[in-house]
This record gives sequence, structure tokens and C-alpha cells, in this order.
Amino acid sequence: MRILSVFLTFFSLFTNAWAENTTTPVLQIVAFKGGTLNLRAENITEVNVQPVARSQEIEVNIRMDAEYRDAFRKLSIESRNLLVIVLVCGEEVFRPVILEPIISGRIYVGQFSKERASETVDLLSGRSSCGE
Repeated sequence: MRILSVFLTFFSLFTNAWAENTTTPVLQIVAFKGGTLNLRAENITEVNVQPVARSQEIEVNIRMDAEYRDAFRKLSIESRNLLVIVLVCGEEVFRPVILEPIISGRIYVGQFSKERASETVDLLSGRSSCGE
């Protein structure tokens, strides 16, 4: 019986770790040179919104935690003058060209309608999850 209990404990730990590693990241930054950053809501320390002048759209920006800020700084240096793709829950939202290294950990996520901006903020802040 004890062996079964130990097995079930390890199996539970393994499946929880596997589920965490296979869930869709809330934000992905894909660079053609330098790899991919996969951020979860807990890696995002701040989500900001502001209205776009002369438009009905809302701009969404984030700030990454220190670990991802450093990784993104490196990615932005390696990807200078190259296209990157920004995805929210696997959906492409923005395709910028990185002109200068980005060292602050703050990035522009995209411009959205008010409703889509609200949904995006909820995803990035962890109030909702991908696929809901």
C-alpha cells in the first residue's frame, strides 16, 4: 500500500509539472533570430492601457519581471533590425521590427478595440486564462 501511495504522489507531482509546462503562455515573443520568450501572467509585473489619439482603440503595454526583462534585452540585441512576432494566447497581435535594444522590460503589446483591450488586460494580468 505504501508503494502505491508513493507512486500516486510522484505521479501527481509529475502531471502537475507537465500541465504547467504544456499550457499556452499568455504572451509569446518570437524572434527569427534569438528564439522565443514564453511569458505567463506571473512574469508580467504591470499592465498599462491608454487611449490612442484620434481613435477608438486602446494601447496595451506590459512590464516584465527581472528574469524576463534580462532575457528580452538579450533577444532584442540579437534581433536588432529584425521582425519579431508578439502573440497573446497563441494569437498574433503585433509584428514590430526591433530598431534598438529594449532594456527596460516594457513592451508595447498592441492596439485593440475597447472590448478586446479589456480581454487582453484580463489575460495578461492573470484574471482570466487562455482558452476561456
